[in-house]
Amino acid sequence: MPPGGWGFVMMAVGLFFVISATVRSRFFLYRLFVARSETMMGEHAHRFLQFAGVMIMVAGLLMLLGVF
Repeated sequence: MPPGGWGFVMMAVGLFFVISATVRSRFFLYRLFVARSETMMGEHAHRFLQFAGVMIMVAGLLMLLGVF
């Protein structure tokens, strides 16, 4: 994989989290993440996953730019 390739992958995963949390997706993989998050965050699991998605996207962007 090219040096910035992992940055693109991380940004895609972060975008998946943000979009899925915003629409409260019923996709099975997202539901697994929600089930794990609900043990810590309770009813705020979707908001937590939105925030986590944004942070993953930022980390991916930094990797893409060669900063991280």
